[in-house]
Amino acid sequence: MTRLPDLVRDSRLETHFLPDCSVETVHTYHESDPTSGRRVVARSEHWKRQRRIGGGGYSTVWLEECAQGSRCDIQVRAVKQIETGGRFHRIDFNRELETIAKFSHSRYERCFVQSFGWYRSPEHLWIAMEYLELGDMLDYLDERPALPESQAQEITFQILEGLKMMHENDFTHRDLKPKASNHIFLTW
Repeated sequence: MTRLPDLVRDSRLETHFLPDCSVETVHTYHESDPTSGRRVVARSEHWKRQRRIGGGGYSTVWLEECAQGSRCDIQVRAVKQIETGGRFHRIDFNRELETIAKFSHSRYERCFVQSFGWYRSPEHLWIAMEYLELGDMLDYLDERPALPESQAQEITFQILEGLKMMHENDFTHRDLKPKASNHIFLTW
């Protein structure tokens, strides 16, 4: 990988892989002690893989549950596992990480999946993100009757709003995966 932009570097999670990293990972955070507010203490979260929830040509998405840790603000998350070894060893994933970090800012939350950070193992890049319980729009629509026209118009507006935000920031999309709830989210 080439030099990481500050925004990307700041979203990297300090990670320790337990003996079978396909099952459990531990993230460590260094924070001010809540009682004194000054001394730095280390806190950790243990995340256990539950099941595969998606995938594509070079990645797999897993559902993970927070098994232990005082920082577990959320109980479940989706983790995208991107293959970086083998035939993918020459791909530079910095732009994908930069896109995720950028559009995880609060000003974009109405249109984009929230990222919680990223980490690496020797053969993979891992991106932790918001878990969308209802899945992507295709799955959502396949399981329900046709949408009323007003809902279809709202969904179309939300997708176009997200695309506009990306284009205004000199990013292009590679894969649209709308969120099936009140908002449509784009992933990278």
